[in-house]
Amino acid sequence: MVQEIAVLIIVLGAVGYTAYSVYQIFNPKRINSGKCAGCSSASCTINNLHQPSKK
Repeated sequence: MVQEIAVLIIVLGAVGYTAYSVYQIFNPKRINSGKCAGCSSASCTINNLHQPSKK
């Protein structure tokens, strides 16, 4: 019984974390900030996306 409760807690935590991560991708505040969701979550490979070019 204790193992079933522990598994349920772990599964619910994983589902909750996944749902929160998906919410962060589609968060309207991040979409309207001008950055892509990947850049807002620090997973964007383009580091200098919003920095002006030095010409």
